[in-house]
Amino acid sequence: MTESLPAMIWDYLPGVLQGLTTGLVAWGWWSLKRVFVSRADFDVRRAATDARLDAIESRQYSRTTALQQIDFKLDALPTSDEVRGLAISLKEMEGDLKGIRAQVEGLSHATARLERAVDMFTEVHMEKN
Repeated sequence: MTESLPAMIWDYLPGVLQGLTTGLVAWGWWSLKRVFVSRADFDVRRAATDARLDAIESRQYSRTTALQQIDFKLDALPTSDEVRGLAISLKEMEGDLKGIRAQVEGLSHATARLERAVDMFTEVHMEKN
């Protein structure tokens, strides 16, 4: 019953190869399951991704709308040339107002003299009646 080692290897070689092959197939199947996803997992993750993308698109749309409103408001603002023209007009009006003030102050002296004359006329007229 002493068999030689090479004969023993030849006897057990198919079983060993079958065990190794089964182990390799099981390892390959396990590796493929880790690399690839099932359809159900894919659908769940896709739904979550779609929800996140919808939220991002909604935020982007609201920001775009806000930026468009800001652009419209900026377009309605006067340009620098218009503001410069307004400043020049205000300076001219300030000069005109100073001139009018001087005229009014000059008229106040004339008005005071007229008031004095009217007062005197009234006093004279009252004394006669």
